[in-house]
Amino acid sequence: MKRAAALGVRTSSESIPTRAPAAIERGSTLHRVVTGGVVVVLAAAGYTWYAANAERTLNIRSYPSGAEVYIDGNPTGAKTPFSRSVLNRAKQLRLDLPNHLRFERDLSPEDRDLNIELKLLPGFTRVVTDPPGADVYLGGEKLPGVSTPIYDLELPAQNREIRVMRKGYLTWTGTVGPAHPLPPLIRLVPQS
Repeated sequence: MKRAAALGVRTSSESIPTRAPAAIERGSTLHRVVTGGVVVVLAAAGYTWYAANAERTLNIRSYPSGAEVYIDGNPTGAKTPFSRSVLNRAKQLRLDLPNHLRFERDLSPEDRDLNIELKLLPGFTRVVTDPPGADVYLGGEKLPGVSTPIYDLELPAQNREIRVMRKGYLTWTGTVGPAHPLPPLIRLVPQS
């Protein structure tokens, strides 16, 4: 037994203490502080994980529609109008549409509904009429296969006559070219 005691081994006849040392005894001040600290650290870690991984529905409408949507540089495979769940940690939005300037902006977790007007590249114009569905003639030739609204008409190198026609409405005539932009909206007048 003396040899076992010298090695720090207990024998069956020795009693095993049933109480923890006073410094970490349940209910002690140190026990409360340590337990409270662990709870606070776990709560903060849980909230941080939740905030980073929580989702929200992001609705994006662009004018014109049909822009490809990228979140944090990754293609979503969707075009505007766009409505999908995204992580709150999403930081960057990009919209790409042919003949339009690339649109980029930072996202915040509060962003839910975005309405974005895409700007045309230099050398392009829009032909938007009220009512829509009018035929457009440029220099006397009808633009094939399209009717208003036209969101990306390439401007001619020189000024040319443009006519906008719809059955039941008076013909609108103007000039379009590098020095002659079109009005944002062409209101067609009904025939009397």
